[in-house]
Amino acid sequence: MPRDLTRAVLRFAALLRREGLPVTLPQATDAVRALDHVDVADRDEMRLALRTVLVTRPEELPVFERCFEAFWRTADPGEAGPGPIPLPSVEEPPAPP
Repeated sequence: MPRDLTRAVLRFAALLRREGLPVTLPQATDAVRALDHVDVADRDEMRLALRTVLVTRPEELPVFERCFEAFWRTADPGEAGPGPIPLPSVEEPPAPP
């Protein structure tokens, strides 16, 4: 899996934690691995793979879906590369000096 996608999945897991989902580091690692087995250019496959690994209770589904929609989007035809990419508006932690 491309390193950029791995980092995006880990940032997505951090977003879910900030929104109250109890996502663990092993779950985040499993989410990265799960994407090795799906077509990441297919947004629904990617969403279902991540949801399967990162959501453990039905009441977490609305938060996951809201965060997924806010974090991931499909590339516009004029943009480089097909498939899901992280939104640039999602805050990243500042780089160490």
